[in-house]
Formats: sequence, structure tokens, C-alpha cells
Amino acid sequence: MEGVRTYTHPEAEELLPMVEPIVERAQGVAAEVRRCEANLRDLLTVYGDAVKEPGHEAHEELKDFVHAREDNLERLREAALELDELGIELKDPEIGLIDFYSEVGDEIVFLCWKLGEDRIRYWHTLEGGFAGRQPLPDIDLMEP
Repeated sequence: MEGVRTYTHPEAEELLPMVEPIVERAQGVAAEVRRCEANLRDLLTVYGDAVKEPGHEAHEELKDFVHAREDNLERLREAALELDELGIELKDPEIGLIDFYSEVGDEIVFLCWKLGEDRIRYWHTLEGGFAGRQPLPDIDLMEP
């Protein structure tokens, strides 16, 4: 993968204080998106497609939730872009999961970190995803 910024384990950990607030913000925004979507589903369940008509009593409420959802999706894209500019992928904003590109030999892998973890302790292959997370070897011997 040419042109991909890779990080050593210590380099990635040095960035955690800077990226953690971005990931926290993304997590909060993702929760707002979910809330808006739940409210939209509720309105559609209660009123059906009639709520989409401009004269309907709950139409303005529907529009407000649609706009709030769109605004929050844009904020989520902005947070993902901030991380992307650093070469970090926002994998799951709801749980606060990010991946740093790294190298093991001549293979590109991900160093995996999730909000609430005090350090980067896991890695996985590009295809492995969160389910394929493996502990970094000798993590206790590595510099914090």
C-alpha cells in the first residue's frame, strides 16, 4: 500500500492524547445520529408516510430530526477526516474504535485502539477487523 503513513507502536501511542478527544467527539456525535434515527423511526411508526406531507401535524418535527441527523453525519465525517489526515482510520465511532497503519516485516497491519483502553495493546491484519484483534507481543516490555 504505497503512500500509506505507517506508525510504530511508540509513535501511535504518542498520538493518543491528541486523537482521543476526536474519537470521543465522534462517539458523541454517533450517539446523536442514532437518537435522531430512532426518533425518525418512531414518527414513521406512529404516523406512517403521512408525516412526510408538509401539512401534517408532526411534519416540522420530522424535518427537524432529518436536519439534525444530516448535521451530525457531517460532524462525524469531519471527525473521520481529521483522523484520516493523520493516517488513522475511524473504524467504529459508536465504540470509539480506531486503527493505525503499521508494519510487521513487510506486511501492513493495523494497531488497534478503543476508547477506554489506556494503551495500544492489540493489532490485527487489514482484513481481520476487531474480531481478529491479537495482543501485541511483549506489551509489558514496550515503552509506554
